[in-house]
Amino acid sequence: MKQIFFIALFLLTSCEENQSIENIKDPNVYSIGFGSCLTQERSMPIFNSIKAEDYDLFLMLGDNAGKEYAFKEDAEQLFLDFWNVPQDDIRRTRPGLYFEWIEDIEGITVQMLFLDTRFFRDALLPTDERGAPGKERYLPQTDTSTSMLGDVQWSWLEQKMASEVDHRVIVSSIQFLAMGHGWEAWKTMPHERQRLIDLIDTSSSDSVLFISGDRHRGGLYQLTSSSGKNIVEMTSSSLNLSFTNDEEAGPLRVGPTFVQENYGEILLNKSTNNLTVNLKDNQGNIVQSVDL
Repeated sequence: MKQIFFIALFLLTSCEENQSIENIKDPNVYSIGFGSCLTQERSMPIFNSIKAEDYDLFLMLGDNAGKEYAFKEDAEQLFLDFWNVPQDDIRRTRPGLYFEWIEDIEGITVQMLFLDTRFFRDALLPTDERGAPGKERYLPQTDTSTSMLGDVQWSWLEQKMASEVDHRVIVSSIQFLAMGHGWEAWKTMPHERQRLIDLIDTSSSDSVLFISGDRHRGGLYQLTSSSGKNIVEMTSSSLNLSFTNDEEAGPLRVGPTFVQENYGEILLNKSTNNLTVNLKDNQGNIVQSVDL
């Protein structure tokens, strides 16, 4: 049964274009699509390509209301109701939209950890030079008491990261590995970013995949941790809200960013138990790829 999980408050409408695209689906591959940054004010032709992929799952990434937002609890309930989240879902019993989803695919366990990087996040440190490369909006927070996830979500994440799984995917609305820019990302709280890297170091996973959005540009990022863990991030953004942007510094980036409309996919080969992660343009052409 194909399913769609939404972790952002987006209003979806059907595509206006009726372009016909046919892809041949490999029965030996379990496929997960993902994307972010979608506006209902524009047409959505990219969904012609996405629908043609016939993904087993599709994940919508995005942001919820921040910690300082006075009506964040109301926004959370609107989100849950709009997407028809079941009444017995764990997200209806606690603050925040973080949750775990596990897919057992013919004996291969894929764990997906959806983080809420807004509901509990403390204030970011504003830039002292707005628009300057690397300092566009925010500076790295120097107060190490600030938190990205909050104590309760951190405890939950530590517990989930202790699980033995074949593949671990961490879904973060904002970029995790990316450095070199001054926009919202985990780099704005370097102590929290390092805390998660340390947690990955102590986990049983040799490789961990992050998928992220938010940036209105796509890109591939990679880091080898101090204990040799392979941390890979694929950012996919946007689905229909692209901008013409200059290239930015990217010390952990593999290749250039991609600023046109795009979506991502995770392909699990059920015979080899290998993952391939692709970034695709709005015609379904691969523009970046990595194997795990």
